[in-house]
Amino acid sequence: MFYLICWGLVAVLMGLWSLAAWGLHDGLRWAASQAGGLGDLAPQLRVPEWLGPWLPLPPELLTRWLQDLAPVLAQWLEALGPVGGGALTAVAWTLWAAGAVVILLLGLGLHLALLLWRRWSRQSPAVLASR
Repeated sequence: MFYLICWGLVAVLMGLWSLAAWGLHDGLRWAASQAGGLGDLAPQLRVPEWLGPWLPLPPELLTRWLQDLAPVLAQWLEALGPVGGGALTAVAWTLWAAGAVVILLLGLGLHLALLLWRRWSRQSPAVLASR
């Protein structure tokens, strides 16, 4: 039963990791396709009033940073251009694969830990006392 829980957890983590990688990839691809209009939106960027009490810095400072960062981000996304789509996909798949390997190794480690725990708990108390 513990093995099922272990690998079920791994499956859930893989699903969440895949969803996060897919969402980030599509979000960045969409941002790259909309890069031309980002520079025009810079003066309109504002931090919402309700978010102010939750921020470690004054909202005016963050608003100014957003307005200063928008043209730089737009220029970077425009420079990515059509080449960025293929490179972005390759980077996204590489990062996804690295994360998937880490999650699978975590599952394997949990599986081996459960196996050792079961072997240790099956030994008789006399064998353990003789050690």
